[in-house]
Amino acid sequence: MPPNPLSLELRKQTGYICQSCLSSLNTRAAPRRFLPAIIPFRPYTKQATRPLPKSSPRITTNPTKPPEADEDGEVAVNYFDEVGAGRYRKLRDSEEFSKALSGLDPDIEAMIADLEHKLQDTAQLVKMLDKYGMKDKADELRQIYKLDTPNDGTQTLWIPDDGWRTPYQRKHVAQLNSFLKSTKYINVDAVKPTDIKRTWKYYSAARRALSAALDRVPAEVWEFLWKVLSWEGDGNPNRMSHIFILVKDMNAAGVALTVSQQLVGVEAMFLEGYQAEAIELWKKSVSTLGSTPEDDTYREYWELGVRMCSLSGDLERAERAANTLLNAVPETDPRILIPLIRACAQKEESIDKAWELYHKLRELLGEDMQIEDYDEVIGSFLSTNHTEYGLQSFVDMMFSSPVDIRGKTRLPSSVGNQYFIGKWLKRLIGAGDLEGAYNVLKYMETRGIMGSAIQFNGLIGAWIRSGTADGLEKAEELGWAMIRSRLMFVELRQRQAAVEWPLKLRVQASDDDKAVGLRFVPKATLETFSILAENYRSRGLQDKMDELWVAFDDAEISTDAFMMNQMIETYVQNAKFKTALEFYYSMTQKHGIVPNAHTFLALFNSLAVNRLIVKTEEHIEEDSVLSRRFFKEMVEYPWVFDGDWIHASLPRLVLHSFLKLRDYAGMLAASRAMRELFWFVPTEALLLELAAGTKATRNPSKRNMELMINSSKKIEVWLQQRHKELQAEGRSLENLTPEDRAHELGLVLEKLIFFKATVTEDQLRPLYEKAAREMGVYDIVVEKDPEAINRLRKLPPVKEASAV
Repeated sequence: MPPNPLSLELRKQTGYICQSCLSSLNTRAAPRRFLPAIIPFRPYTKQATRPLPKSSPRITTNPTKPPEADEDGEVAVNYFDEVGAGRYRKLRDSEEFSKALSGLDPDIEAMIADLEHKLQDTAQLVKMLDKYGMKDKADELRQIYKLDTPNDGTQTLWIPDDGWRTPYQRKHVAQLNSFLKSTKYINVDAVKPTDIKRTWKYYSAARRALSAALDRVPAEVWEFLWKVLSWEGDGNPNRMSHIFILVKDMNAAGVALTVSQQLVGVEAMFLEGYQAEAIELWKKSVSTLGSTPEDDTYREYWELGVRMCSLSGDLERAERAANTLLNAVPETDPRILIPLIRACAQKEESIDKAWELYHKLRELLGEDMQIEDYDEVIGSFLSTNHTEYGLQSFVDMMFSSPVDIRGKTRLPSSVGNQYFIGKWLKRLIGAGDLEGAYNVLKYMETRGIMGSAIQFNGLIGAWIRSGTADGLEKAEELGWAMIRSRLMFVELRQRQAAVEWPLKLRVQASDDDKAVGLRFVPKATLETFSILAENYRSRGLQDKMDELWVAFDDAEISTDAFMMNQMIETYVQNAKFKTALEFYYSMTQKHGIVPNAHTFLALFNSLAVNRLIVKTEEHIEEDSVLSRRFFKEMVEYPWVFDGDWIHASLPRLVLHSFLKLRDYAGMLAASRAMRELFWFVPTEALLLELAAGTKATRNPSKRNMELMINSSKKIEVWLQQRHKELQAEGRSLENLTPEDRAHELGLVLEKLIFFKATVTEDQLRPLYEKAAREMGVYDIVVEKDPEAINRLRKLPPVKEASAV
């Protein structure tokens, strides 16, 4: 019978000889080759492939005396290692030279070798325990050292170690054999990523040595290498590269590949860059892999052809392959058309064919067509700037009845509106297709439909979150376009001609047809300014922040504290504390902006004790005044907490600030006031931090942890004392209500403050009352006026009700 087509070489005539002739000639048959001769296996040799560069004139050699070769025919080479400036150390051999190149310290390598030796001894011990019936102890050692249970009856893999000519070959074959001995612990049915890495490490190192006689590798070794290196999963990202090299080696060794191995070998060849050769080999394999639907590889063969031909641009052949498969096997998944649709959409001349294939896909799938299938098709059209086709596909997904929009200058009202387009934009942005979302906005602009500011802000925020330079540039460009739109609206409103605003935008766009980007954009909102402000603040762009604030002021948008907070934080980041303070008072006193919890968090962070490592007495005195002033304003302004994070962070920062200033009277007044107004309950972690005088729980250095341990002892002593007092009253810390527990933790905090101040409560009282007056909480912590407490409380109604 004729030979398997996969044994033919693409550029050579077949050397087929029948079995009877082979028997009569008593010769060995040439191994069948799967890969074409275009990509031959190249054995490693010591012969140079190109002339060596001329030697330096500073080194003199004797051209008449050739290099001496050893008994194995290898040229003697001296190796050196640079140990200092102009100092070199001669190395013993190539093995020591390889170790020097590895960059590992000899002591470290010795430790690694010792650990490997101990692990081998452990494996031998486990084997002996199994042999003598001590299975429980063996399983315990396996669990400790993460050893797998060897399969009973596993045959030891081995490559014959005799007959290798050079020491280099013998060494690497021995290393590979040493690894193969341990493969009994590898479960080929559940390969681990570490198994793949180790297998490839030893095999790739031995390939050069094995290239001289690959036919000596037993079939069992090839089978093991294939099962491990071709394992499909996330833990094998280089799977196709491994398969490509392994197939070449098996082909050179004369190993007969199974049909499934041949098929995946073609795919690996294609993905490794040999696209034309892979497609040619795929075509020649039709008689063995894809001739009849009864073949095991029939469906996989034609699906691979569709994918490869689509990616290579051979659309006609890809379509024929898809039709062949769909006609021969009716139960074939029609989604095989998606790669072909994507390829057709790449070219302008085949866009109609892509649309035709999309309709065929819908017809074949029917009600089984999922949203993910529509997303694939829509993405194919949007990525090639065929937005109208993408919109029509989205309309098909959203409406049960047909709605045709292609070629129409005016969209139907059910489609041409902000709400419908907003659904599409939300889906595209959520899927990360930001360029597609931008193309949708540009297409809507050509149809006279302006997206809402919310949709534009969503795209701007997504671009910023992407973190790419292109995304940041586009976000800034679109954001400032919206700001210019807002400023134009303000200008026209001042002229009492707001109706001219959209018309002026359209005229501006038509006057500059070559302009890149969107022109017909909605007015910037407070959210637009907030997104840009957060971006500039996080990147420390002070000039951009100032420019944005000027535009914000001109935009005449009623604001809240967010923009002010961003400006304050930007000034503080750029070491402009006085400017930040002046800006804060200008916004609150002249412009009537009401600060919130985030404002005071930024202000307390701006204190020198929280910014500087080295603080002078001048800093301490100035911050002592500012901290009490900030606390007074924090109490007097009407605001409420908007989240749990700020509710925990602000009191923590306030207490740490007073502690760093050694203002224990202010710290006591702040803790009692925050207990009433914030429903503040100190946590055990915060008590430890304050006792240690550091934020050790967030900066776990060695010194901080030592302080934390010593502080925990103090807290523990106080808690034990309080526990005894409660036991004397017939109560226990474990059975306290949340209100009583909060009260007890508050008492521990106050005891800590008195301990830090090294005074009693009576001794601290005069300073405490003075601090309470300066901080605006005298009626709260001294007089305990219920009306004042209710009026100044900062908890939202829901949280306040739950707290009480």
